[in-house]
Amino acid sequence: MFHCVFATLPDFKTIFTSRFLYSSHHRVGIVWQSWKGDIMALVKVKRALVVGCGEFGLAAADSLSAAGFSVIVVDTDPAAFAGLSARFGGESVVSDGADVSVLEECDVAKSSLLVACTERDSVNYFIARVASEIYGVERVFARIEDEDLIGMLEDSPIEPICPHALCLDEFCRLSRIA
Repeated sequence: MFHCVFATLPDFKTIFTSRFLYSSHHRVGIVWQSWKGDIMALVKVKRALVVGCGEFGLAAADSLSAAGFSVIVVDTDPAAFAGLSARFGGESVVSDGADVSVLEECDVAKSSLLVACTERDSVNYFIARVASEIYGVERVFARIEDEDLIGMLEDSPIEPICPHALCLDEFCRLSRIA
């Protein structure tokens, strides 16, 4: 039972001490049964939802997991998850993250951070708006290249991530032309 808990839920190492887990088989059983209920209420867990598992989504999911977030990654392509690092300790969901029922199943309302980084700007914009305005996610990031969509986010708490602009800014900084 002890090894099964660690293999299935790697975040136990940071949440519970070894003393608690070794105290008795009965207590471990209680922890196992109430993982998503009582235990989550006792410990404030940073939750992140990453929609889109391209290069940026994979890197964001790995970084968030390494930073201690409980991460759920959503993508329509099951092969996309193969790019996650071996140290990734989150969940992967094969589904369409633009479907609001999928976001609900992933507990978007309990997430403190969401990254919308699919291949389509309009989908990222939609997911980000839904997460921020309907579910109240505190920190929302959307990978968007379209200047019109970026402009529509000016008065919102959503942070657009524009790879083209970021690369250009970094180039200008490194080349000292700006």
